[in-house]
Amino acid sequence: MTADKFTNGITRSDDVPHERQRGAVTGLAEVPVALQTTVTSCPGVHGCLTSLHERADAVIKTDTSREVFTVLSASPFTREECCKILQQNVVLRAKLDAETAEMQEEIERLSNLANALRQIANRELAKSEYRILEGSIVCLTALFFLLLWLM
Repeated sequence: MTADKFTNGITRSDDVPHERQRGAVTGLAEVPVALQTTVTSCPGVHGCLTSLHERADAVIKTDTSREVFTVLSASPFTREECCKILQQNVVLRAKLDAETAEMQEEIERLSNLANALRQIANRELAKSEYRILEGSIVCLTALFFLLLWLM
């Protein structure tokens, strides 16, 4: 090796073959979009696990465009880890759906309450407008009779 290939004892990345650079990647990688889907129905636990394993295998084999699982011969996630990620995604999606349904119910309840309050306010406004109009008529009538008496 020559001295220009080293900088402070570290090999420059352009001197290391691309395959070795990819092989050096460790830790968590980005979860592909294909893993972010939910399993809506499955035939029992064993069928669901089989479905999850098949789905994880399909993602590992077909996701070459993002090269998430093609780090030399070992992927950053094992088949079981992919299945755990999918299972956690299913659980989180169910929780999110439940919370969304609760929020929609709360929004509907608050909307109904706002409509009821608006109707009450409109009735009270109409009553107060009627009282003002009634008071104005009484004042105008009294003023009219006062003018007649003065003439």
